[in-house]
Amino acid sequence: MRRRAIVLDVVSTLVEGLGALGVAYGLAQVYRPLGWILGGLFVAVVGFSLSPKPGEQR
Repeated sequence: MRRRAIVLDVVSTLVEGLGALGVAYGLAQVYRPLGWILGGLFVAVVGFSLSPKPGEQR
């Protein structure tokens, strides 16, 4: 059951990520530097959220 919760969490994160990427891509078409900044922030947030938290066992 725990594994299922983790899978659902990852899937929802991916879906949100795709939405954020779509928004960043649309903005990049209009204003490229802002798109690159948002893309960098998004990658940093995803990397941080996927890294194990202190004291968490994976």
